[in-house]
Amino acid sequence: MIEAASSDDAGRAATEATSAWSPIIVVPTLNNARTISGVLDGLAAYGVPIIVVDDGCTDDTPTLLTAWRSRHPYVDLQVETHATNRGKGCALLTGFRVAHERGATHAVTIDSDGQHDPGDVGDLLETAHAHPRALVLGCRALHIPGCPRRCLVGRSVANTLVLIQSLVRLTDTQCGLRVYPLGLVRLITWRSSRFSLETEVVVRAAWAGCEIVEWPVSCVYDVPGGRVSHWRPWRDTLRDAALHLRLFGRSLLPIPHQLWPDEDDEVGAAMRQARRVRAWISPARLLRDMRECRAGGSSMAPSLGVGAFVACSPFYGLHAGISLYLAWRLRLHPLPAVVGSFLSTPPIGVFIVAASIQVGHVLLTGRVLGWPSGVGEASWWQLSSTVLLAWLLGSVVVGSVVAMVTYFLASRMERLVRRDSSVGKARHELA
Repeated sequence: MIEAASSDDAGRAATEATSAWSPIIVVPTLNNARTISGVLDGLAAYGVPIIVVDDGCTDDTPTLLTAWRSRHPYVDLQVETHATNRGKGCALLTGFRVAHERGATHAVTIDSDGQHDPGDVGDLLETAHAHPRALVLGCRALHIPGCPRRCLVGRSVANTLVLIQSLVRLTDTQCGLRVYPLGLVRLITWRSSRFSLETEVVVRAAWAGCEIVEWPVSCVYDVPGGRVSHWRPWRDTLRDAALHLRLFGRSLLPIPHQLWPDEDDEVGAAMRQARRVRAWISPARLLRDMRECRAGGSSMAPSLGVGAFVACSPFYGLHAGISLYLAWRLRLHPLPAVVGSFLSTPPIGVFIVAASIQVGHVLLTGRVLGWPSGVGEASWWQLSSTVLLAWLLGSVVVGSVVAMVTYFLASRMERLVRRDSSVGKARHELA
C-alpha cells in the first residue's frame, strides 16, 4: 500500500511532476495466459519499462512471462507476484509502489485481457506528457460490438454517480487504460482494493483539484479465444454501491481534502484559494457554464435541486446557511442553491409544510392527520412532538420529489438557453 505523503512531499512531488518525465507501464494480470503475451508484444515497441503484477495467477501465466522475457532480453520487464489473489486495486498499488521506487513519474495502466489495444498507449503517453499533472483516462466508444448491455448500464450509472460526488462530467470512468501521475497517487490514501479502486481514484483526484483529461481509445469485447472476466456481478456491484455511498458521505463532511498543489508556495496557494472562492460565487461563471455547456457541466440545475430539498426541511431560519454549506461541499454554485431554498417562503412554503406533515404522519401511523379537538396540555405536547417527527420524516419524501421536479425544470431551461445560444452563434457566423 502506498502511504499518503506529507504536505512538503506533496509539493515536492508536484514540482517534480512538471520538471521530469519518466513513464512506466503497469500491467495487472490474473489468469490471462491466452492474451498476456500479445499485450506485452505491443507494449515492447515503446521502449518503456514494464511492470507486470501477477495477482495470484493459477494458470500458465508465470511460465509464459518467463518465456517472454527470455525472448525479449532488451525489454525492461519486472514481474511482481502476489502469492494469493488480492484484487485489481491491490495489484495496481503494488505496481505504483514499485514504479515509484524505480524513480518513475507516471504510470500507464493497461489490462491484460486483450480488450485494450497497446497501440493506444502511445497517444496516452503523448497526452500525459503534454499534461504532466493531469490524470489521463482512456475513453471508450459508447457503442462497442459485443459489449453486454449490463456493461453499458453500469458505465452510465458510474459516470452519473461520479458526477454527483465530484461535479466532474466524464464519459468513461471505468476504463482500465489510463495514465496516473505517481505524485498524485502518493498524495492520496486509497481505501479500495479491487475493481472499485479505479473509480475511487477519479473521485479523489477531482477532490484534490487534479485536472482530468480523457482521450479516445479502442476496445474489443470479442477477444480471440474468449475473454476472461473476473467481474462478479452481485458481489462487485454491492462493493461499488458501498464505495459510492461512502464517497458521497465523505463529500458532505466539513473536512478539507488533500490538494494536489501547483507548487510548493504558500502565498501562491492562498492566492489560488482566493481565486477559487471568487470563481465559486461568480454569477458570470454560472451563466457562462449554462451557455457554453462546459465539460464539467453547469451546476445551476443540481444547485437549485439541493436548495429546494433544503427548503422542505423544518429547519426554518437555517435554510440559506444549510444550502450554502451543501453547495460548498458538493462543489455546486451557491447562488442557485440559496434561490432554491426560498421555496420555503409563503405561500409555497405553507403548502410544503402541510404536505410534509401529512406524508410523514401517514408513514408513521398509516392515517391522515386530522384537526385535534378536546385535548389537554399534556396531549398538546404529545401532539406537537408527533407533528414535528412527522414533519421531519415527511420533509425527506416531499423534499426529494420537489428537488427532482426542480432539477428537471432547471435542466430544461438550461437546454433552452444553450440551444438559443447555439442558434444565435450560428446566425452570427452566417452573417
